[in-house]
Amino acid sequence: MSSSLAELASQLLACADAALLDAPLDGLRARVDDDDAHDLLRAIHESGEASSLRDLLDEARLERWVAESATSREEDLLRAQIRRWLGAGPRGADDPERLAQVRPLPRDVDDILVWAREHELLGELSRPAREVLVDEDDVIPRRASLLACAIGQVKSERESLLAAHRVQDAARGHLMREAAAHAAFAARAALWARVLPEGPLRTLAERLRGCVAGTELVALHAVRFLPASPVRVDDERGVARGSIVGAAAPFGVKLRLAGHEQRAIEGECEQCTRGGCIHVRALAARLLDACLDEQDRLHATMRDLVAVPSWRRFLDAVAEPAASPSTSSASERLAFRVHVEGERVLVGVVAQRAQPDGGWTAGRLLSPLEATRSAACTDRDRRVLDVMTLATRTMRAQLVGADLALLRTLAEHPHVSRDGREGALRLVEHQVEVVLDELPGGVVPRVRLAGAVVAPGERHRDTTLLFHEERASGTLTYAALTAPLRRLLAALATFRGVLPPESYPALAPWVASIEQVARVSAPDVVRGSAREAPRTLLLRVVPGFDEGIDVTLAARALPMAPPWPPGQGPAIVHGLEDAVHVHARRDLAWEREVADRMIEALGLAEHMRLEPFAWRIPKTQDALELLSRAARLGGVLEIEWAERGRIPQPSASVRASDLDLQLRKKGSWLTVEGRVRVVVLGTELAVSRVLDAARRGERFVKVSGNDYVELERDLFERLERAQLCLLEGVKIPSAAIGAWEREVGAWTKPADETTRAWMERARTREADVELDPAWRVRLRSYQRDGVAWMIARSAWAPGVCLADDMGLGKTVQAIALLEARASLGPALVIAPTSVVDNWARELARFAPGLRVRRERDDAPLGPGDVVLTSYDLLLRNPTSSPFATQIVDEAQMIKNARTQRARAVASVDAAFRVALSGTPIENQLGDLWSLFSLIAPGMLGTWARFRARFVVPIQRYGNEERAALLRQLIAPFVLRRTKGEVAKELPSRTEVLHMIELSPAERALYDGAVHQARRALAGRGRDERTVRVLAEITRLRQLACHPQLVVEDERLESSKLHALVELLRDIVPRGHRVLVFSQFTRHLALVQRALDAAKISTLYLDGATPTGERTRRVDRFQKGEASVFLISLKAGGTGLNLTAADYVVHLDPWWNPAAEDQASDRAHRIGQERPITIVRLVAQGTIEERVLAMHDDKRKLAGAVITEGAPLGALDVDALESLIALT
Repeated sequence: MSSSLAELASQLLACADAALLDAPLDGLRARVDDDDAHDLLRAIHESGEASSLRDLLDEARLERWVAESATSREEDLLRAQIRRWLGAGPRGADDPERLAQVRPLPRDVDDILVWAREHELLGELSRPAREVLVDEDDVIPRRASLLACAIGQVKSERESLLAAHRVQDAARGHLMREAAAHAAFAARAALWARVLPEGPLRTLAERLRGCVAGTELVALHAVRFLPASPVRVDDERGVARGSIVGAAAPFGVKLRLAGHEQRAIEGECEQCTRGGCIHVRALAARLLDACLDEQDRLHATMRDLVAVPSWRRFLDAVAEPAASPSTSSASERLAFRVHVEGERVLVGVVAQRAQPDGGWTAGRLLSPLEATRSAACTDRDRRVLDVMTLATRTMRAQLVGADLALLRTLAEHPHVSRDGREGALRLVEHQVEVVLDELPGGVVPRVRLAGAVVAPGERHRDTTLLFHEERASGTLTYAALTAPLRRLLAALATFRGVLPPESYPALAPWVASIEQVARVSAPDVVRGSAREAPRTLLLRVVPGFDEGIDVTLAARALPMAPPWPPGQGPAIVHGLEDAVHVHARRDLAWEREVADRMIEALGLAEHMRLEPFAWRIPKTQDALELLSRAARLGGVLEIEWAERGRIPQPSASVRASDLDLQLRKKGSWLTVEGRVRVVVLGTELAVSRVLDAARRGERFVKVSGNDYVELERDLFERLERAQLCLLEGVKIPSAAIGAWEREVGAWTKPADETTRAWMERARTREADVELDPAWRVRLRSYQRDGVAWMIARSAWAPGVCLADDMGLGKTVQAIALLEARASLGPALVIAPTSVVDNWARELARFAPGLRVRRERDDAPLGPGDVVLTSYDLLLRNPTSSPFATQIVDEAQMIKNARTQRARAVASVDAAFRVALSGTPIENQLGDLWSLFSLIAPGMLGTWARFRARFVVPIQRYGNEERAALLRQLIAPFVLRRTKGEVAKELPSRTEVLHMIELSPAERALYDGAVHQARRALAGRGRDERTVRVLAEITRLRQLACHPQLVVEDERLESSKLHALVELLRDIVPRGHRVLVFSQFTRHLALVQRALDAAKISTLYLDGATPTGERTRRVDRFQKGEASVFLISLKAGGTGLNLTAADYVVHLDPWWNPAAEDQASDRAHRIGQERPITIVRLVAQGTIEERVLAMHDDKRKLAGAVITEGAPLGALDVDALESLIALT
C-alpha cells in the first residue's frame, strides 16, 4: 500500500471530527464535490467494503482494499479526497496566508514582470519549470522556465501529448501561491513590528518574541498546524497547545505561559522531545500573531490570560479544587465514603450539596461513571475515580474494594469520611512489623501495625491489604499484606506456644527472609552471633555471550549470604559460619558512597547499564581495561569470577625498557625487527604483534587463550604515536624516521651498517650545504637557505614541500636545486599550462646550462636535461622514464589524491620530489594528505587512519593536541616563510573592504531568491540538500554581483558595477594600474562592456584564452597598453607576474581565501616597487558577507597545521545552508 495513503489516513483518523468519520459513506458522498471521488465512495459503499469513513480508513481494511480491489487511479482519488478533508478545517490565524492580499496574475509578459517585481518573484520566473511543476515534468521541455509556462509559450517535441493549458494553469497557480507566501511574510513582519502599549499583554508579546528571535520567518511559515485541530489556549492553566501536520501523523506541541512575567516561556514537542525546536517556535509565533492582531480569534483569550497574574493562578491552583466553571463551587461537590466489612475496605463516591448552615448533605451514592460526568468533578476527584475504575475494572459499581493504590490516592483527597460517622477520615500508610518477644522458654512471634497487634487467622489468606482503625482519632492505618505475612498470620492462628531455643538455628533463616517485606525486631540470641561486615564491595564478572563481560557491583556482608546492591536491601544479614548461625549489620551509607567512587574509578558510566548496579562491556579491550583498573583497587574492591576460564584477563605488563627493536633499510622503507620481553611470563612477543595492537588502538596484546599482556600506558602512547605512519605490519616509510626515533629511538638500533649510515645522514639533516658562488650572489639570503634545505633533505627524504608565501621566488629556488642535482640525472617539471612558458623563460635566464625539453621525444634523457610539461599533457602522455628530480609547481592542483591528475603525477619514477605551493592547505586537511602521498608516500598513513587520527579531531572538534602532533610530523618536510618574515623590503600592502548597499530593486530580487531557496531546501533529505544547496548558493552569489547574471533583463542594474566604475574613474586618471578578478566570466563580460562605455582601456583573460595569447596579453599589460586587466580567478590566479599593477580589485569573494591571496600576489611579489592596495567589493546583507567570515576559519586551519595557530571546525551541509539567510 502506498505509504503516503496510509499516512494521510492516519492523519485524518487522528484529527477529524467524529461526525465526519462515523457518517455513513452513502450520505457522506453527497457532500463530496469531486464527481470521481463521489463515484468512488458510492462503489466502495455498494461493494460492502466499508460502511463509514472510519471503517474505510482502518489500517487493515484499507490495506486489504488496496491489495485486492483498488486500482492506482482509485488510490489517487482517495488520496486527493483525504487531502481535501484534511484541509477543510477552520482557516483562521493558524494559516498565516490569511494575512495576504494578492493581486491576480496578469496575462501580458510586461505586466507579469511588473507583477513579479511587486511581489519579489523576479528570480522565480527564471526557474526551470521542471523543478517546480513535478507532476507535469514528463511533458515540460527541459529548458522551459516558469515564465514561459505561465504565458503559454511552451514548445515540446511531444506536442500531441502536451496539455499546454494544464501546464499554464499549474505554473500560474504556483506563482500565485508564491506571491501569497511573500505577501504573508511581509504582512507578518509588519504585524510583528507593532509595539503594544505598556501592560501585561505587551510583556507576554515580548516573551513570545524572545522565543522566535533568530528564527527565519520562512522556516516558521513552513510549519503547518492541523486545520481540523486549531491552536487552543487554556487561560486557566496558562498552557497553549497545537497539532502539527507531520510526515506520518500529527504530533502535539505545547507552551507553558504561566509565569511569563518573571521568566522565559518554555515549550515541549512530542516529535523532537525538546523545547527549542522549530515546531515550538512556530506555536510561539502563532501566539505572537494573536497578541498583536485584534481580529485574531485568540486575541480575546490572550487578553483573558494576562488579566489574572500568574501568582494568583498559582494560589488558586494550590487551594481546594473548585468545581467546573459551569457550576458554582460552593453549591455541589464530590466526596468519598469508606466502608469496612470484615477484612475488606470498600470505597464509594457521593454527590453532596451545600446546606445553608455551611454543612453538606449526606449525598447520593454514584458509580464512577456517573461521578466522572458530574459537573462538580474536579481533577483531584478524577484521579481517584480513575484508580477506582482500575481496581474494579468497571465504571458502574457503586462500591469498590480498595487496594493499596486506591488507598494511597484517596489519602491525598480532602473529602474522605467513614460511612455513618461525622468528620473526616485520615488515611495513613505504615510498614508491618514482626516482633519476636522473648519470654521464658523461648520467643513468641507477633504481627503489629501502628503499634496494634494484628489478630491472626485464616481470613487474611484472600486479601492483599492489612488495616487498623482508630475511631477516637478518625484514622485508618493500612499496609500491604504480602504472601509471607499472610502465611505467618495463618500459621499463628493454630500455634499458641513459644519457639524454644533449639528452634533458633532454623528460625534465623526465616527471620532473614521476612526482613525483606517487614521490619523485624528480634533478640540477638535468635539472629546468632554478630560479625563485622567487610569494608569491601564485590565486582562480579560474568563472560559475555560472544566477547566482553557483564559486571555487577554488590555488597556481601557474610561469606555465604546472598549479595545485595550497594546501599539497598536489609540492614542486617544472616548466614552460617561453621554450621553456626551468625548475622552482620551493613553500613548502607558507606556502601552507597564507595559504589559511587568505584563507578567513577572503573569508568562504568561510559558503558551500557543493564540495571542500577549492572553493566555490559561488549568489547574485549574495554573489558581488559576495566579489569586492570579493578586489580589496582584491591583495598576496597574484590573481584568475583564466574567461569573464569572464559574471561579475558591481563596476566602481565610490559614497559618501554622491555623493548629490543632494530631497523633495517629496504629501498624507500624501513622494516622493524626485534622482540618484546615479557619478564613475568618468561616469554617474548613478536614485535609485529605489539605494533599491530598499538596501531589498532589496543593496549592489551593477546598471548594465548584468554591471557593478555598489558602495555603500560606511557609505552602504549609512544607506540601509538610512532606507528601513525606504520604500514603493512612492520614497514615504515623512510620519511617517518624522525617520528619513530622521537618516540622509541632510545630502544631502537640499526640492524646493519647500511641502515646505520642512512640513519646518520637523517640525523644530520640540517648540515651546511655549499652552493655554487654564482647562486650565492644571485639569491637572497632566505632563498639560499631554502635551496640548502632542499639539498640537505634530498640526501635521505623522498620529497619535500616548499610552501613559501606567493611572490617570494619559489621558482628560482627550485631552479637552483635543479642545477645542483643536474649531474644525478634528468629532471621533470610539471606546472599548470598557463605557466609552462614562464618556466622556460626562467630556466633560460637563471640556468642556461640546463637543456630544456618542452616535450618528450625519442632521444634518451641524461644529466642536465629538464623536461617541461603540464598536468594535462602528463595525463595524456604519461612517462616511464626515471628522473633524479621532479618539481611539481602549484601542487595544490593535486589536492585530491584520487583524481587521475594526481595519480599521473605520483606515477612518475623520481628519486626526489619537490612540491611548490604557497597554499598546501586550501580547504581542508585532505589537501595535506594528498600532498604527502606524493612527497612522502605512507608518511601520514592511509586516508582512513589519517582521517580518524587528525581530520576529525582537528576540523570537527578543534583538538589542539592532535594539531600539534601533526605539525611535528610534517615539520621536517615543509618549509614555509612569509613575506613579513623574509621580504621586509617589499612595499606595503593595504587591504580595503568596500561594502556595497544594494538598490531597492536588487534587494527585492535577492530577498525573494533567499525565500525561494529556503523553501526549496525545506523537507529534503541530507544528500539531496547537499546538491541543491550549492546550486542555490551560486544563484545568490550571482545576484549579489549583478542581477543580469540570473535574470536576463537589460533594464536591471548593478550597484556593485556602478561602484567599480566610479572607483576606476577616480584612480585610473592618476596613473594607477588595476587587476580586476571575478569568479564569473559573464560578470567580467558585463564589466568590460561598462568600462568600454566609460572609455577605460582594458585587457581580458580567462580560461579560454590560448597559452600564447595569455603571454602576449600579460606582456602588453606590463608594457602599459591598458589600465585595467580583467582576469577570471581560476585562469589568472596563479603563475602570472603582473607587477605593473598597484591596485587589485576582487569583485566577488571566493570560498577559498588562498585563491584570492594568490591572485593578489600577482602584483605583490618580488619586483614590485609601489605600495599595493587590495579592494574587496562586498554586497552588504548578502551571502558575500558570510563567505568573507569563512575566510578567517580557513586561514586558521592552515595556520593550525603548517604553523602554530587556532584550529577550527569543518564546514558541512548545515553550515552551508546557514549561509542562505536574510540579513
